[in-house]
Amino acid sequence: MLRGQFEVTIDDKGRLVMPSRCLPAFALKHDEQAAKALQETDQETEELSEAKGEEGKDLKGRLVIAPDVNSSKRLLVYPLDKWEAVERDWEERAGQDEDSEYIETLLGLVTVVDLDAKGRFALPGYLLECIGLKLKELSKNKFCLIGKKNKLELWQKELWDEEYQRANAALKEKQELARKVKEVEQAKERARNQAAFDAVEEAMKELMEEAKAGKEAMKNEIKQALLSGVAGQKNKSWDELVKGLHSFKM
Repeated sequence: MLRGQFEVTIDDKGRLVMPSRCLPAFALKHDEQAAKALQETDQETEELSEAKGEEGKDLKGRLVIAPDVNSSKRLLVYPLDKWEAVERDWEERAGQDEDSEYIETLLGLVTVVDLDAKGRFALPGYLLECIGLKLKELSKNKFCLIGKKNKLELWQKELWDEEYQRANAALKEKQELARKVKEVEQAKERARNQAAFDAVEEAMKELMEEAKAGKEAMKNEIKQALLSGVAGQKNKSWDELVKGLHSFKM
């Protein structure tokens, strides 16, 4: 897994040093997949352990450098064992994409380069021209390698800073939008809860009104019953009846 940001310098011969933390991903691996990839890119090499650089020094690794079909601001640097899947994807796009001719042209610019014993590799001039650079201008610029899981991206530092600021602003905008959406959902939930509470409260009021009305009706019935019962007693006067009703409390 390639991750992190590394500032690098490139001399006027197009050479730069691979960051030490990234070297393991580009080391030559003694397995069938790496051997096959190596044989396809260098027919003169028979065994990985005997691989030599142009100057006869032991190789520290080998990598693939490719232009980016989606941007003219960066170059892509792949380990050999990761490039095969990418190449298949490019070939499929070349057969379906409306820009297939452009993609096929970029595929023709892909190159395999060696990492020497000091971890250095050289960028071909024609690939540098893909991102608007010339060999004689390299020492005047600052560069960085950005880890992106299965590859590295080579950027001019100034352009990467701009890209980072743009991406960071887009991320903040997305986060702000998500926050606002969450607030709206919470407001809706509160409104639903309030509506439910109001409905329950209204129902309780109606029940209380019904209970109150029923209580009043019951009181009237009791009073009528008492009135009828007391009035039926021959030894009770009307004043005593009224006095008895006044003493009745509900």
